[in-house]
Amino acid sequence: MESPAAQPAPGLGDLRIYYAAARYWVAFMLCILGFSQILRAPATGMLSELDAPLAEVSGLRLLLYFYDYSAGYAIIVGLLFVGAAALLLFPRSALIGALIALPMLANMTFLAVFFRAGLALTMFAVLLLFSVLFTISLHWPELREAIWDRQNTLWTRAPARTSPATAFVLRTAIVLAAFAFTYWLRSTRGAQDTPLGGAWTVESIERFGERHQANTVIDSASTIYFEPDFAHLAVLKTPDGRRQARFDVDPATSAVTIRTPFRQPARDVFRGFFSRADDRLTLDGRIGTDSVRIVLRDLR
Repeated sequence: MESPAAQPAPGLGDLRIYYAAARYWVAFMLCILGFSQILRAPATGMLSELDAPLAEVSGLRLLLYFYDYSAGYAIIVGLLFVGAAALLLFPRSALIGALIALPMLANMTFLAVFFRAGLALTMFAVLLLFSVLFTISLHWPELREAIWDRQNTLWTRAPARTSPATAFVLRTAIVLAAFAFTYWLRSTRGAQDTPLGGAWTVESIERFGERHQANTVIDSASTIYFEPDFAHLAVLKTPDGRRQARFDVDPATSAVTIRTPFRQPARDVFRGFFSRADDRLTLDGRIGTDSVRIVLRDLR
């Protein structure tokens, strides 16, 4: 047998060169990412953007603010990056490190793409991801044996308790039941397309006749949100904070009712009818026993 000393040195065509380069480069970048997460926690983000309306915040800033919100979360993510990097530095543990890094880098790539982090950051994330995939691909024989060839050893040793047809029906039923439940939840508590959906600023509240009803939450509201993605939820912005209410609307008769609280509505805040014209929404009806007209303007 030829001694290791007599073996030729690896050349540029040897995969070991690229395998080592990929491992060391990914480990180096993971260390930078990990230590940056650990050392910057806790962070406050850009002070100039903390009071900006959420709709005006860019996807990248929103993403960074999400990571900055919890110092503990940032530290855990940073430690995972550094741990994966340490495992990648050694050939024996490189596969484990690459498998730990893979979902994190895949998530980072998706976030960079869909949160529009910019071409440079996106290409950086993609390059890291493909480097990890290259490292894992060189371990494919071991992976295949672990996750495919041997994964059903325990199952195949046990006697069959169900027929293939019964197993197929059971698996299909699980998927269909989950879909049906999600669809029901979405249709009853999710999106609701109503003529009132949107954000409205209160332009005026006019009362007619003698006033009997004391001020209610709607009298002090400056903005009313009829949430289109949460069925029957109305949020009233008041000087005392945001108050949730339930609204029910019948497009056929233009009838609308607003009641509080949202979860167990027991008190009418407004009951009447609505009409829309351009960017105005007019509510004519009653607050208690008082006749009122509320004029709202579309904020969007």
